[in-house]
Amino acid sequence: MKVLSKHPTEITIVAKEFLCNIDKSIKKIKKSFEELDYNFFLDFDLIYIAIPLKETKIVEELAKIKMVNVLSNPKLSNFIHPCSRDDEDIIVSVANLKKANPKRACSWADRFIEYKELETGNYFE
Repeated sequence: MKVLSKHPTEITIVAKEFLCNIDKSIKKIKKSFEELDYNFFLDFDLIYIAIPLKETKIVEELAKIKMVNVLSNPKLSNFIHPCSRDDEDIIVSVANLKKANPKRACSWADRFIEYKELETGNYFE
């Protein structure tokens, strides 16, 4: 979200409830994924699904025409979204290729940024 929000994009989040503060520019739809139909997703270029899915038929159909990433079931995804970190000098992206592990990928991206800052002496800037 942090990387996407730095670019001219329109972001919509669908959730039953919003437990944290979300940027006011992001459109929020308070519904469950199961309440949405196929046509709802047609206006979106990228679709990220971060919940376990009970039914996958809509996702399988969307993956034929849209870029879809399903965190809970990577086999349904048609692209791998890496964990990205931006320190306003470089952007580092890390993805696990054999087995999806976003926390591990983000840990490696964070460690690279920390290493870069230590090596370049920019750690306290």
